[in-house]
Amino acid sequence: MVKKSKDQEEFCEKIYTSLMLLLEIKREVAKLEPIEDLCRGVLSNEKLSLLLGQEKSHIQNIFEKARKDPKYIIAQKFLDDYKTNLKSKFNRDCKNAIKKIEHYVIVNSPPNNNLDRLRYSHPNLIKNFFKIVDTKKKAYWLGFIYADGSVYRAYKGDEYTRFGIKIARKDKILIERFAKAINFNPKYIIEYDRTKIKDGVKTKYEMIKMEFKNKLFTDYLKELGVVPDKTFRIKLPNLGRRELNLAFLLGFFDGDGKQGLTVLRSGNARFLEQIKTRYNLPFEVNPDKDNPKAFSLSLGSILFNEMMLNYDLSLPRKRKIFTVNKYKTMKLSKALIRDLVWEMPIYVIARIYDLSQSTLTRLINKFGIKLPPKSYWINKNYLGKEDEKTFDMFFEFYKENPNEQNNFYYKSFPFNAPSTIRIWLSKARNLIKK
Repeated sequence: MVKKSKDQEEFCEKIYTSLMLLLEIKREVAKLEPIEDLCRGVLSNEKLSLLLGQEKSHIQNIFEKARKDPKYIIAQKFLDDYKTNLKSKFNRDCKNAIKKIEHYVIVNSPPNNNLDRLRYSHPNLIKNFFKIVDTKKKAYWLGFIYADGSVYRAYKGDEYTRFGIKIARKDKILIERFAKAINFNPKYIIEYDRTKIKDGVKTKYEMIKMEFKNKLFTDYLKELGVVPDKTFRIKLPNLGRRELNLAFLLGFFDGDGKQGLTVLRSGNARFLEQIKTRYNLPFEVNPDKDNPKAFSLSLGSILFNEMMLNYDLSLPRKRKIFTVNKYKTMKLSKALIRDLVWEMPIYVIARIYDLSQSTLTRLINKFGIKLPPKSYWINKNYLGKEDEKTFDMFFEFYKENPNEQNNFYYKSFPFNAPSTIRIWLSKARNLIKK
Protein backbone atom coordinates (compact mmCIF):
# COMPACT_ATOMS: atom_id res chain seq x y z
CA MET A 1 0.00 0.00 0.00
CA VAL A 2 1.39 3.40 -1.03
CA LYS A 3 1.64 5.87 1.83
CA LYS A 4 0.23 9.38 1.31
CA SER A 5 2.63 12.28 1.58
CA LYS A 6 2.01 15.05 4.14
CA ASP A 7 0.81 17.37 1.35
CA GLN A 8 -1.70 14.74 0.17
CA GLU A 9 -2.97 14.22 3.74
CA GLU A 10 -3.35 17.99 4.27
CA PHE A 11 -5.24 18.25 0.96
CA CYS A 12 -7.63 15.44 1.99
CA GLU A 13 -8.23 17.18 5.31
CA LYS A 14 -9.06 20.49 3.59
CA ILE A 15 -11.20 19.05 0.77
CA TYR A 16 -14.22 16.98 1.73
CA THR A 17 -17.13 17.55 -0.63
CA SER A 18 -20.80 16.73 -0.19
CA LEU A 19 -20.49 13.99 -2.84
CA MET A 20 -17.64 12.38 -0.92
CA LEU A 21 -19.64 12.47 2.31
CA LEU A 22 -22.81 10.95 0.85
CA LEU A 23 -20.94 8.15 -0.93
CA GLU A 24 -19.07 7.23 2.26
CA ILE A 25 -22.24 7.34 4.42
CA LYS A 26 -23.94 5.18 1.80
CA ARG A 27 -21.15 2.58 1.99
CA GLU A 28 -21.07 2.56 5.82
CA VAL A 29 -24.86 2.26 6.21
CA ALA A 30 -25.05 -0.46 3.54
CA LYS A 31 -22.78 -2.60 5.75
CA LEU A 32 -25.32 -2.32 8.58
CA GLU A 33 -28.49 -3.01 6.59
CA PRO A 34 -29.89 -6.54 6.02
CA ILE A 35 -28.87 -7.92 2.62
CA GLU A 36 -32.53 -8.27 1.55
CA ASP A 37 -32.97 -4.47 1.90
CA LEU A 38 -30.20 -3.82 -0.64
CA CYS A 39 -30.48 -3.82 -4.41
CA ARG A 40 -27.61 -5.96 -5.75
CA GLY A 41 -25.63 -5.11 -2.66
CA VAL A 42 -26.19 -1.35 -3.04
CA LEU A 43 -28.28 0.88 -0.76
CA SER A 44 -30.72 3.00 -2.77
CA ASN A 45 -30.86 6.79 -2.42
CA GLU A 46 -34.53 6.57 -1.43
CA LYS A 47 -33.82 4.06 1.34
CA LEU A 48 -30.89 6.11 2.64
CA SER A 49 -33.10 9.24 2.75
CA LEU A 50 -35.63 7.44 4.94
CA LEU A 51 -32.94 6.03 7.24
CA LEU A 52 -31.59 9.56 7.70
CA GLY A 53 -35.07 10.80 8.61
CA GLN A 54 -35.71 12.78 5.42
CA GLU A 55 -38.20 12.75 2.53
CA LYS A 56 -37.65 10.09 -0.14
CA SER A 57 -36.09 12.41 -2.74
CA HIS A 58 -33.72 14.16 -0.27
CA ILE A 59 -30.47 12.30 -1.06
CA GLN A 60 -31.13 12.26 -4.82
CA ASN A 61 -31.71 16.03 -4.77
CA ILE A 62 -28.46 16.63 -2.89
CA PHE A 63 -26.56 14.39 -5.32
CA GLU A 64 -27.93 16.46 -8.23
CA LYS A 65 -27.03 19.77 -6.59
CA ALA A 66 -23.56 18.56 -5.57
CA ARG A 67 -22.79 17.31 -9.09
CA LYS A 68 -23.92 20.65 -10.49
CA ASP A 69 -21.91 22.65 -7.95
CA PRO A 70 -18.95 20.82 -6.31
CA LYS A 71 -18.91 23.53 -3.60
CA TYR A 72 -22.48 22.77 -2.52
CA ILE A 73 -22.64 22.42 1.31
CA ILE A 74 -25.29 20.47 3.23
CA ALA A 75 -26.96 22.53 5.99
CA GLN A 76 -26.04 21.82 9.62
CA LYS A 77 -29.72 21.15 10.41
CA PHE A 78 -29.71 18.14 8.06
CA LEU A 79 -26.34 16.89 9.32
CA ASP A 80 -27.67 16.92 12.88
CA ASP A 81 -30.74 14.99 11.70
CA TYR A 82 -28.47 12.43 10.01
CA LYS A 83 -26.53 11.78 13.23
CA THR A 84 -29.65 11.60 15.41
CA ASN A 85 -31.40 9.11 13.12
CA LEU A 86 -28.32 6.96 12.56
CA LYS A 87 -27.72 6.67 16.33
CA SER A 88 -31.39 5.87 16.90
CA LYS A 89 -31.38 3.14 14.23
CA PHE A 90 -27.93 1.55 14.62
CA ASN A 91 -26.66 2.67 18.08
CA ARG A 92 -22.85 2.45 18.26
CA ASP A 93 -22.52 0.43 15.07
CA CYS A 94 -22.72 3.62 13.02
CA LYS A 95 -19.70 5.31 14.62
CA ASN A 96 -17.76 5.38 11.30
CA ALA A 97 -20.59 7.21 9.54
CA ILE A 98 -20.85 9.66 12.46
CA LYS A 99 -17.11 10.36 12.21
CA LYS A 100 -17.49 11.13 8.50
CA ILE A 101 -20.22 13.66 9.26
CA GLU A 102 -18.18 15.31 12.03
CA HIS A 103 -15.15 15.54 9.75
CA TYR A 104 -17.32 17.12 7.05
CA VAL A 105 -18.53 19.77 9.55
CA ILE A 106 -14.94 20.62 10.61
CA VAL A 107 -13.75 20.98 6.99
CA ASN A 108 -16.71 22.88 5.53
CA SER A 109 -18.32 24.92 8.38
CA PRO A 110 -21.82 24.37 6.91
CA PRO A 111 -24.64 26.95 7.15
CA ASN A 112 -27.04 26.43 10.05
CA ASN A 113 -30.22 26.18 7.99
CA ASN A 114 -31.82 26.85 4.61
CA LEU A 115 -32.06 30.59 5.28
CA ASP A 116 -28.29 30.73 5.71
CA ARG A 117 -27.98 28.52 2.63
CA LEU A 118 -30.04 30.99 0.59
CA ARG A 119 -27.65 33.78 1.59
CA TYR A 120 -24.73 31.52 0.72
CA SER A 121 -26.08 30.19 -2.59
CA HIS A 122 -28.09 33.20 -3.82
CA PRO A 123 -26.69 36.26 -2.01
CA ASN A 124 -28.37 38.75 -4.36
CA LEU A 125 -31.78 37.08 -4.73
CA ILE A 126 -34.56 39.69 -5.07
CA LYS A 127 -36.96 38.28 -2.47
CA ASN A 128 -39.53 41.07 -2.92
CA PHE A 129 -39.57 40.83 -6.74
CA PHE A 130 -43.36 40.31 -6.74
CA LYS A 131 -44.19 42.78 -3.94
CA ILE A 132 -45.64 45.17 -6.53
CA VAL A 133 -46.37 44.05 -10.10
CA ASP A 134 -45.90 47.41 -11.83
CA THR A 135 -43.97 46.47 -15.00
CA LYS A 136 -44.69 44.24 -17.98
CA LYS A 137 -41.64 42.17 -17.09
CA LYS A 138 -43.03 41.28 -13.66
CA ALA A 139 -46.52 40.71 -15.07
CA TYR A 140 -45.10 38.37 -17.74
CA TRP A 141 -43.23 36.27 -15.18
CA LEU A 142 -46.28 36.12 -12.91
CA GLY A 143 -48.30 34.71 -15.84
CA PHE A 144 -45.58 32.17 -16.56
CA ILE A 145 -45.56 31.07 -12.90
CA TYR A 146 -49.36 30.68 -13.03
CA ALA A 147 -48.76 28.16 -15.82
CA ASP A 148 -45.55 26.34 -14.84
CA GLY A 149 -44.49 27.48 -11.35
CA SER A 150 -45.54 26.20 -7.96
CA VAL A 151 -45.51 27.03 -4.27
CA TYR A 152 -45.20 23.84 -2.25
CA ARG A 153 -43.97 22.25 0.98
CA ALA A 154 -41.33 19.60 1.59
CA TYR A 155 -43.51 17.31 3.70
CA LYS A 156 -46.92 17.14 5.35
CA GLY A 157 -47.11 19.62 8.21
CA ASP A 158 -44.39 21.88 6.75
CA GLU A 159 -45.12 25.49 5.66
CA TYR A 160 -45.66 26.32 2.00
CA THR A 161 -42.40 28.24 1.62
CA ARG A 162 -40.77 26.46 -1.31
CA PHE A 163 -40.87 27.72 -4.89
CA GLY A 164 -40.05 25.82 -8.06
CA ILE A 165 -40.38 25.78 -11.84
CA LYS A 166 -40.03 22.61 -13.93
CA ILE A 167 -40.23 22.80 -17.75
CA ALA A 168 -38.99 20.99 -20.86
CA ARG A 169 -35.30 21.56 -21.53
CA LYS A 170 -36.03 22.94 -25.02
CA ASP A 171 -37.38 26.05 -23.25
CA LYS A 172 -34.26 26.47 -21.12
CA ILE A 173 -34.07 30.14 -22.15
CA LEU A 174 -37.12 30.92 -19.97
CA ILE A 175 -35.55 29.50 -16.80
CA GLU A 176 -32.31 31.36 -17.54
CA ARG A 177 -34.14 34.66 -18.13
CA PHE A 178 -36.22 34.33 -14.97
CA ALA A 179 -33.15 33.40 -12.91
CA LYS A 180 -31.45 36.55 -14.21
CA ALA A 181 -34.55 38.66 -13.43
CA ILE A 182 -34.60 37.64 -9.73
CA ASN A 183 -30.79 37.25 -9.36
CA PHE A 184 -31.03 33.48 -8.78
CA ASN A 185 -27.60 31.83 -8.99
CA PRO A 186 -27.59 29.94 -12.36
CA LYS A 187 -25.31 27.26 -10.89
CA TYR A 188 -28.37 25.85 -9.15
CA ILE A 189 -30.42 25.39 -12.32
CA ILE A 190 -30.64 21.59 -12.68
CA GLU A 191 -31.09 19.56 -15.86
CA TYR A 192 -32.54 16.07 -15.43
CA ASP A 193 -34.45 13.34 -17.26
CA ARG A 194 -37.93 12.12 -16.36
CA THR A 195 -39.41 8.83 -17.53
CA LYS A 196 -43.13 8.17 -17.93
CA ILE A 197 -44.71 4.80 -18.65
CA LYS A 198 -47.96 4.83 -20.62
CA ASP A 199 -49.56 1.67 -22.03
CA GLY A 200 -46.35 -0.21 -21.28
CA VAL A 201 -44.23 2.23 -23.32
CA LYS A 202 -41.44 4.20 -21.64
CA THR A 203 -41.01 7.81 -22.75
CA LYS A 204 -38.03 9.89 -21.72
CA TYR A 205 -38.45 13.65 -21.21
CA GLU A 206 -35.54 16.07 -20.96
CA MET A 207 -36.36 18.54 -18.19
CA ILE A 208 -34.86 21.55 -16.41
CA LYS A 209 -35.78 23.05 -13.04
CA MET A 210 -34.98 25.71 -10.46
CA GLU A 211 -36.02 25.50 -6.81
CA PHE A 212 -35.41 27.39 -3.60
CA LYS A 213 -36.98 28.05 -0.20
CA ASN A 214 -37.90 31.56 0.93
CA LYS A 215 -40.98 32.58 2.91
CA LEU A 216 -41.03 36.23 1.80
CA PHE A 217 -40.84 35.33 -1.90
CA THR A 218 -43.61 32.73 -1.65
CA ASP A 219 -45.81 34.95 0.54
CA TYR A 220 -45.90 37.64 -2.16
CA LEU A 221 -46.76 35.02 -4.77
CA LYS A 222 -49.58 33.62 -2.62
CA GLU A 223 -51.00 37.15 -2.25
CA LEU A 224 -51.04 37.35 -6.07
CA GLY A 225 -52.98 34.08 -6.38
CA VAL A 226 -50.20 31.51 -6.83
CA VAL A 227 -51.73 29.19 -4.26
CA PRO A 228 -50.58 25.64 -3.36
CA ASP A 229 -52.13 22.97 -5.61
CA LYS A 230 -53.13 25.84 -7.89
CA THR A 231 -54.39 24.05 -11.02
CA PHE A 232 -58.05 24.01 -9.97
CA ARG A 233 -57.89 27.03 -7.66
CA ILE A 234 -56.36 29.87 -9.68
CA LYS A 235 -58.39 32.93 -10.62
CA LEU A 236 -57.52 35.51 -13.28
CA PRO A 237 -55.84 38.44 -11.48
CA ASN A 238 -56.50 42.05 -12.45
CA LEU A 239 -53.19 43.95 -12.52
CA GLY A 240 -54.83 47.31 -13.20
CA ARG A 241 -53.52 48.38 -16.60
CA ARG A 242 -54.28 46.65 -19.87
CA GLU A 243 -50.60 46.34 -20.85
CA LEU A 244 -49.87 44.53 -17.57
CA ASN A 245 -52.82 42.15 -18.01
CA LEU A 246 -51.70 41.42 -21.59
CA ALA A 247 -48.12 40.71 -20.41
CA PHE A 248 -49.55 38.32 -17.79
CA LEU A 249 -51.60 36.58 -20.49
CA LEU A 250 -48.49 36.22 -22.68
CA GLY A 251 -46.53 34.67 -19.80
CA PHE A 252 -49.33 32.17 -19.24
CA PHE A 253 -49.42 31.42 -22.99
CA ASP A 254 -45.67 30.72 -23.04
CA GLY A 255 -46.28 28.15 -20.30
CA ASP A 256 -49.54 26.56 -21.47
CA GLY A 257 -50.18 27.84 -24.99
CA LYS A 258 -49.96 25.85 -28.23
CA GLN A 259 -47.10 26.77 -30.57
CA GLY A 260 -48.23 28.06 -33.95
CA LEU A 261 -51.83 28.64 -32.74
CA THR A 262 -53.66 31.22 -30.65
CA VAL A 263 -54.91 28.50 -28.29
CA LEU A 264 -54.49 28.54 -24.49
CA ARG A 265 -54.76 25.32 -22.51
CA SER A 266 -55.54 24.80 -18.81
CA GLY A 267 -56.91 22.16 -16.47
CA ASN A 268 -59.14 24.89 -14.99
CA ALA A 269 -62.15 25.66 -17.23
CA ARG A 270 -63.29 28.49 -14.93
CA PHE A 271 -59.94 30.27 -15.38
CA LEU A 272 -60.34 30.18 -19.18
CA GLU A 273 -63.93 31.43 -18.86
CA GLN A 274 -62.61 34.42 -16.91
CA ILE A 275 -60.18 35.19 -19.77
CA LYS A 276 -63.01 34.86 -22.30
CA THR A 277 -65.16 37.31 -20.30
CA ARG A 278 -62.43 39.90 -19.65
CA TYR A 279 -61.39 40.15 -23.31
CA ASN A 280 -64.90 39.64 -24.73
CA LEU A 281 -63.83 36.68 -26.86
CA PRO A 282 -66.40 35.10 -29.23
CA PHE A 283 -64.83 31.63 -28.83
CA GLU A 284 -65.98 28.88 -26.46
CA VAL A 285 -64.04 26.99 -23.78
CA ASN A 286 -63.93 23.37 -24.98
CA PRO A 287 -62.33 20.09 -23.85
CA ASP A 288 -58.82 19.94 -25.27
CA LYS A 289 -58.32 17.55 -28.20
CA ASP A 290 -54.80 16.50 -27.14
CA ASN A 291 -55.36 16.21 -23.39
CA PRO A 292 -58.69 14.84 -22.11
CA LYS A 293 -58.03 16.30 -18.64
CA ALA A 294 -57.61 19.86 -19.93
CA PHE A 295 -59.64 22.60 -21.61
CA SER A 296 -58.70 25.02 -24.38
CA LEU A 297 -59.65 28.52 -25.53
CA SER A 298 -58.68 30.40 -28.69
CA LEU A 299 -57.57 33.99 -28.12
CA GLY A 300 -58.18 34.96 -31.74
CA SER A 301 -55.69 36.72 -34.01
CA ILE A 302 -56.50 40.29 -32.94
CA LEU A 303 -55.97 39.78 -29.18
CA PHE A 304 -53.02 37.47 -29.86
CA ASN A 305 -51.28 40.09 -32.04
CA GLU A 306 -51.89 42.80 -29.43
CA MET A 307 -50.46 40.48 -26.77
CA MET A 308 -47.33 39.84 -28.86
CA LEU A 309 -46.77 43.50 -29.70
CA ASN A 310 -47.28 44.51 -26.08
CA TYR A 311 -44.17 42.65 -24.80
CA ASP A 312 -41.42 41.20 -26.96
CA LEU A 313 -39.13 39.29 -24.54
CA SER A 314 -41.23 36.14 -24.59
CA LEU A 315 -40.49 32.56 -25.68
CA PRO A 316 -39.03 32.84 -29.22
CA ARG A 317 -40.51 29.60 -30.59
CA LYS A 318 -44.06 30.75 -29.75
CA ARG A 319 -43.78 34.27 -31.13
CA LYS A 320 -45.92 34.85 -34.19
CA ILE A 321 -48.04 37.59 -35.75
CA PHE A 322 -51.21 36.25 -37.37
CA THR A 323 -52.91 37.73 -40.40
CA VAL A 324 -56.25 39.22 -39.43
CA ASN A 325 -59.17 38.11 -41.59
CA LYS A 326 -60.61 40.93 -43.70
CA TYR A 327 -64.10 40.57 -42.25
CA LYS A 328 -62.61 41.29 -38.80
CA THR A 329 -60.87 44.40 -40.12
CA MET A 330 -64.18 45.58 -41.55
CA LYS A 331 -65.60 45.43 -38.02
CA LEU A 332 -63.42 48.41 -37.04
CA SER A 333 -66.37 50.61 -36.23
CA LYS A 334 -66.24 54.28 -35.29
CA ALA A 335 -66.88 53.43 -31.64
CA LEU A 336 -64.14 50.80 -31.56
CA ILE A 337 -61.54 53.06 -33.21
CA ARG A 338 -62.50 55.93 -30.89
CA ASP A 339 -61.73 53.66 -27.89
CA LEU A 340 -58.56 52.19 -29.39
CA VAL A 341 -56.83 55.49 -30.18
CA TRP A 342 -56.85 56.29 -26.45
CA GLU A 343 -55.56 52.79 -25.59
CA MET A 344 -52.48 52.72 -27.84
CA PRO A 345 -50.70 54.68 -30.62
CA ILE A 346 -52.03 54.51 -34.20
CA TYR A 347 -49.13 52.46 -35.57
CA VAL A 348 -49.67 49.77 -32.92
CA ILE A 349 -53.41 49.55 -33.76
CA ALA A 350 -52.48 49.23 -37.46
CA ARG A 351 -50.11 46.33 -36.76
CA ILE A 352 -52.63 44.51 -34.58
CA TYR A 353 -55.33 44.72 -37.26
CA ASP A 354 -52.88 44.07 -40.12
CA LEU A 355 -53.54 47.46 -41.75
CA SER A 356 -51.22 50.07 -43.15
CA GLN A 357 -50.95 53.19 -41.02
CA SER A 358 -52.24 55.34 -43.90
CA THR A 359 -55.39 53.17 -44.25
CA LEU A 360 -56.12 53.51 -40.53
CA THR A 361 -55.51 57.28 -40.68
CA ARG A 362 -58.04 57.59 -43.53
CA LEU A 363 -60.64 55.73 -41.43
CA ILE A 364 -59.97 58.06 -38.49
CA ASN A 365 -60.39 61.14 -40.70
CA LYS A 366 -63.52 59.64 -42.30
CA PHE A 367 -65.17 59.12 -38.90
CA GLY A 368 -63.93 62.49 -37.60
CA ILE A 369 -62.33 60.88 -34.54
CA LYS A 370 -60.38 63.13 -32.19
CA LEU A 371 -56.83 61.89 -31.47
CA PRO A 372 -54.84 62.34 -28.25
CA PRO A 373 -52.29 65.21 -28.29
CA LYS A 374 -48.74 64.37 -29.46
CA SER A 375 -47.32 64.43 -25.94
CA TYR A 376 -49.98 62.03 -24.64
CA TRP A 377 -48.10 58.76 -25.12
CA ILE A 378 -44.82 60.19 -23.80
CA ASN A 379 -46.57 61.34 -20.62
CA LYS A 380 -48.24 57.92 -20.35
CA ASN A 381 -44.75 56.35 -20.62
CA TYR A 382 -46.00 54.19 -23.50
CA LEU A 383 -42.62 54.58 -25.14
CA GLY A 384 -40.64 54.15 -21.93
CA LYS A 385 -37.47 52.12 -21.43
CA GLU A 386 -39.46 48.94 -21.00
CA ASP A 387 -40.87 49.16 -24.56
CA GLU A 388 -38.11 50.77 -26.60
CA LYS A 389 -35.42 48.10 -26.64
CA THR A 390 -31.68 48.51 -26.95
CA PHE A 391 -29.42 46.89 -29.53
CA ASP A 392 -28.14 44.39 -26.93
CA MET A 393 -31.68 43.04 -26.44
CA PHE A 394 -32.25 43.00 -30.18
CA PHE A 395 -28.99 41.12 -30.79
CA GLU A 396 -29.93 38.40 -28.28
CA PHE A 397 -33.29 38.05 -30.02
CA TYR A 398 -31.61 37.98 -33.46
CA LYS A 399 -29.25 35.15 -32.43
CA GLU A 400 -32.31 33.06 -31.55
CA ASN A 401 -34.08 33.91 -34.85
CA PRO A 402 -31.32 34.59 -37.43
CA ASN A 403 -33.11 33.55 -40.64
CA GLU A 404 -36.35 35.54 -40.53
CA GLN A 405 -37.50 38.21 -42.98
CA ASN A 406 -37.12 41.88 -42.00
CA ASN A 407 -40.86 42.23 -41.39
CA PHE A 408 -40.63 39.63 -38.60
CA TYR A 409 -38.21 41.87 -36.67
CA TYR A 410 -40.34 44.99 -37.26
CA LYS A 411 -43.34 43.23 -35.73
CA SER A 412 -41.34 41.78 -32.85
CA PHE A 413 -39.96 45.24 -31.91
CA PRO A 414 -42.98 47.45 -32.63
CA PHE A 415 -41.85 50.36 -30.47
CA ASN A 416 -38.64 50.95 -32.41
CA ALA A 417 -38.66 52.70 -35.76
CA PRO A 418 -38.18 50.46 -38.87
CA SER A 419 -35.08 52.50 -39.83
CA THR A 420 -33.55 51.66 -36.43
CA ILE A 421 -34.33 47.96 -36.90
CA ARG A 422 -32.67 47.98 -40.36
CA ILE A 423 -29.47 49.47 -38.89
CA TRP A 424 -29.53 46.90 -36.07
CA LEU A 425 -30.06 44.04 -38.54
CA SER A 426 -27.03 45.09 -40.56
CA LYS A 427 -24.93 45.41 -37.41
CA ALA A 428 -26.11 42.05 -36.03
CA ARG A 429 -25.40 40.21 -39.30
CA ASN A 430 -21.88 41.66 -39.41
CA LEU A 431 -21.22 40.59 -35.83
CA ILE A 432 -22.43 37.05 -36.57
CA LYS A 433 -20.14 36.82 -39.61
CA LYS A 434 -17.13 37.82 -37.52
